[in-house]
Amino acid sequence: MASDQPGKKPSLAARVPAGLYSIVMGLAGLGGAWLQAAQLLAWPAAPGFGLIVLAGIAWLVVTALLAVKFVTARERFDAELAHPSHGAPYTLAPATLCLLVPLFDAWTPALARPILLVGAFGAVALGAGLVGRWVSERRELSSFTPTLHFPLVAGGLLGALGAGVLGMPGLGVMLFGAGLFAWLIGASVSLHRLLFGEPLPPPMRPLVAIELAPPAIGAVAWIVLSEGAPDALAALFFGYALFLAALLAGLARWFAAAPFGPPWWAFTFPAAALSNAAIRFALGYPETGLTVLAVGLFALANAIALYVALRTAVALARGRFLPPG
Repeated sequence: MASDQPGKKPSLAARVPAGLYSIVMGLAGLGGAWLQAAQLLAWPAAPGFGLIVLAGIAWLVVTALLAVKFVTARERFDAELAHPSHGAPYTLAPATLCLLVPLFDAWTPALARPILLVGAFGAVALGAGLVGRWVSERRELSSFTPTLHFPLVAGGLLGALGAGVLGMPGLGVMLFGAGLFAWLIGASVSLHRLLFGEPLPPPMRPLVAIELAPPAIGAVAWIVLSEGAPDALAALFFGYALFLAALLAGLARWFAAAPFGPPWWAFTFPAAALSNAAIRFALGYPETGLTVLAVGLFALANAIALYVALRTAVALARGRFLPPG
């Protein structure tokens, strides 16, 4: 089977990281925020569905490129999958399908439930396999980054959200519990690594934004599952997410010193999920002034996504987006 040859520049597919699924998450997450904004601001829902369609197209493209990588650069593929930081995003291949559930539910309902089951349980199974592999092998703390959350949390919380959308609260609460307890463990490990481990290399600094994703999407998932105004548990998630957002804002200059690349897409989904949660709180408690916060976070999420998308387009045009080797 073909693999990279020494001294030869790797092919495009060989250079594609699984982390590009963050593009799928960013587009789908922003689409979900637009669907909620349509209710809050009396806007058309079409832009939201359009963004989720783009997310689906991005999923197909990234998955196809990784499939080519599996065939033509198997050694590189296997090496990345075995590495905690580079292998963890592979869990997003099935997990991100859960974010496409609203689209399937609206257009082809018969496919929505199979897509959810494949996405959620595929991510949980792959995540368990990867974490089990890391447990059985000696790993340095520096080999882990916030991408650790993907195999631990993505299948559970994204699956819970999809189950809530489809009106499957029993399955949703089960998946939510799996994601919640895995997040509590993973967050402590990730924070320990960030505080006491070696500093992240500048290109990987934007990955810290992933820390915001679990509490933000956790709030959204629980609100959807509870089918009512946001309750105390949702507020707990949302409050912690706002704290992390403030922490990330304080690191703006540190992030700005990082070169642009695929890790910058890590900002898009957490920002969109936080905006989604804020809009749901504003819809649930319309007399509290939360609409101002919701609109502000929604505008910020769109600005972040637009900024990252434009820089991606420029970097692609110059051939500088993907890592060279």
